[in-house]
Amino acid sequence: MELLEAERSKQQSESDAHCLKTEKLEEEVVSVSERLEKVSAAVEVKDQEIMAMIQKLKTAEEEKAGLANKLDEQSCLSSTLQEKNTDLENRLEQLSTVLKTTQEEVTSKSHVIEKLQA
Repeated sequence: MELLEAERSKQQSESDAHCLKTEKLEEEVVSVSERLEKVSAAVEVKDQEIMAMIQKLKTAEEEKAGLANKLDEQSCLSSTLQEKNTDLENRLEQLSTVLKTTQEEVTSKSHVIEKLQA
């Protein structure tokens, strides 16, 4: 009978120890689950921040491309204006030469008229 009682006591002790281990493991599972939820939430926040940064970078790249296009347009416009300016300067020189020649002719004819009138 004592042997049976000792065996029963031993089994009860083992059962209690098993229950304690199970409880500890359950607590650890809960703790790990809570930490996992916190980490998951933090990862989600960081993921959203990264997505926002990526969107900002895309927007900045689009703006950069737009500015590059505008710069190219302005450069072309500048070249066109420089060409027109050069053409106008050449025309001005030609007209100045023509005006000077015409003025010399008028002065010469004026002298001739003055001589004829005298």
